[in-house]
Amino acid sequence: MTSYYVLKESISKLEKQSIHSQEEQLYQMLQVYLNLFPVLNAYFFRYSPIGYLAEGVILVDSNGLHNIGDMRDDIRTLPVVYPALHERRAKYCSGIEYFKRTSSKYIIPTSVNSVIVVPFTYKSIVIGYICSHEKKKRTVIDEKLLDSFTEFGKLAGNLIIQSNSSVESPLLSRRELEVMKRISWG
Repeated sequence: MTSYYVLKESISKLEKQSIHSQEEQLYQMLQVYLNLFPVLNAYFFRYSPIGYLAEGVILVDSNGLHNIGDMRDDIRTLPVVYPALHERRAKYCSGIEYFKRTSSKYIIPTSVNSVIVVPFTYKSIVIGYICSHEKKKRTVIDEKLLDSFTEFGKLAGNLIIQSNSSVESPLLSRRELEVMKRISWG
């Protein structure tokens, strides 16, 4: 289990870096995720509650960085992902339960038999999520570890929203910007 202090410190270091683009920030965030947790890959998807739409952004694994922009789905058709986003809590599914919940529209390698879903949240809004289907050998995913994944998602979601909010528009007041954000979130 990764302590809240370690999670907070790791995210704080990202805040202090001079990162010039959201893509670079996401890449750095996924690197932190891979360093903190016993997983070997991280697929990041942005999420919109309007239409329940998830869109692939990037994958980071041992082979580096990959664009997964061709992946789009209604998360209601993904019974492994939907509960995690609906409850705003990290979920783990493996074995026969994973087999039963995995949609038949996907061709999944035989080596994949589990998934961890980590929602990125800002307050009560899900803005994205990470899926990891490879974990380090002998890793046991328990409730404490899932709590750490959930906390990471909250801290990361806050960082993404705060870094995007730091550039204010001279045309709208702070309150007007807040109202527009909430409208866009549904």
